[in-house]
Amino acid sequence: MLFRSDWLEQLAHQAMALLEQRRKQRELQEAQAELQRLANTDALTGLMNLRAWQEANVLERERLERWGEGHAVIALDLDHFKKVNDTHGHAAGDAVLRAVGSLLARSFRKLDSVARIGGEEFGVLLPHTGAADAAVLAEQLREALSELQIPFGNLELRISASIGVAHSSEASPEGTQALADERSYAAKRSGRDRVVSTTEPLDP
Repeated sequence: MLFRSDWLEQLAHQAMALLEQRRKQRELQEAQAELQRLANTDALTGLMNLRAWQEANVLERERLERWGEGHAVIALDLDHFKKVNDTHGHAAGDAVLRAVGSLLARSFRKLDSVARIGGEEFGVLLPHTGAADAAVLAEQLREALSELQIPFGNLELRISASIGVAHSSEASPEGTQALADERSYAAKRSGRDRVVSTTEPLDP
């Protein structure tokens, strides 16, 4: 039969072992969460990457089909970005992308999904947002980008963007993003540094 002190010591060891097991489980969960975050994050800008962006769009389409709540998509393509790289080097291009990412990250709500979806292409998914409101937000974003001053060495880099906006009421659930992309290309074709939120400028 164990003496009382032996029993208390054994109980203490069991308690310590349980605490250690829980600590390891917590560390494992935190490590898994960090790996998931890294898998869904663009390393340069800190925004969502293409994979996470696509997943967010799938979830929003499912919400639309179930609840009928409309959403908008903003597609943004930086103007003359290749010229920045060719003139000042890729480090300058990276500085521009980081600055644009920072601006985008602080310009939208937490429930919005903001992503870098290509080299100089960005996307914003706006749940519970009407077409007119999305167009206003896109124009505000265009203005903010055109005013952005990006320090790089002894230079001050400037950038503009061609922006397309589409609403889920205008296309199939799968087609909203494609329509926003098409409109961003239309903005670029029609002079850059502008927002296209209707189909009219798409016509030849």
